[in-house]
Amino acid sequence: MARKERVELHVKGMHCTGCETAIEQALKRLPGVEQVEADHRAEKVVAVVDLDQTPLEALRERIDLLGYEVVG
Repeated sequence: MARKERVELHVKGMHCTGCETAIEQALKRLPGVEQVEADHRAEKVVAVVDLDQTPLEALRERIDLLGYEVVG
């Protein structure tokens, strides 16, 4: 049974819509990620994720690999 949850991450380092798009596309490639919205002005990323397929730490790692900092 899927364990879908809405997760919200505070992300530093996004400066424009290009940053938002990069994060959204990278996270959507992970298994179990159904929806992603990044907002550079609010410095947040909201995703709907099946945490059994992709744990929260995997989302953080992917964002870190792109050069952004997850702070909350």
